[in-house]
Amino acid sequence: MLTFADRLRMLIDELDLTQKQLASDLHIPTSTLGGYVQGVSEPDFETLKILAEYFNVSTDYLLNYHTDDIRSDKEN
Repeated sequence: MLTFADRLRMLIDELDLTQKQLASDLHIPTSTLGGYVQGVSEPDFETLKILAEYFNVSTDYLLNYHTDDIRSDKEN
């Protein structure tokens, strides 16, 4: 299963960006973005939304979250 860091690295590579350029575009410290890419930290909700908008993807995509994978208690 892909992690947030995996998805972020893929998107950065697809757009042929550097982490420095992306951090500059998003107005966040390069070290903060590096933590996201390395998987040692995760963005807050606001930054997650900014990343999704920047890459034109959903937050669910970034988080590798699929609602059809969830079963409600009523189904048990």
